[in-house]
Amino acid sequence: MNRKLLQSSSVIIGAGVSILLPYKNRRIIVARGTNKQVIQAWIDCQPLDHVSGKLRTDGKKLTSYDLVIGDTTSKFKRVGDYTAKGGLFLSQTNSEHVGLAKSILQQNIDDGWLKDYQPQVIDARFMTALHPSNKRAIARVLDRR
Repeated sequence: MNRKLLQSSSVIIGAGVSILLPYKNRRIIVARGTNKQVIQAWIDCQPLDHVSGKLRTDGKKLTSYDLVIGDTTSKFKRVGDYTAKGGLFLSQTNSEHVGLAKSILQQNIDDGWLKDYQPQVIDARFMTALHPSNKRAIARVLDRR
């Protein structure tokens, strides 16, 4: 196989995950996946972006658009309840991402996979206080209304 072609091509691994191979001695790896894969990667402390870039994780924080909806401490995987029931609804997409994160966390507990962390669903206002960048993201959403 042509070495140049291999160095600049992208490989599809599994459903919706692509990894850009190293190019010109740089270690550039861009992984993309589905919403479920991104949330599972966050639970597993691995970085991954959704194919659209709207949901992403660096392995510690789970971000929906620019809003941190999940974070990791030494003991907990916490999800901020940015839903209508949680009291701080911002958008349908944020709410869907939060609901999916809560569901996948619970599934990991039920399957016995979440051993290093305890899950927590916390009040969205508390999550906002923990992450100052959320205040700016919320202000942008409210300004558009």
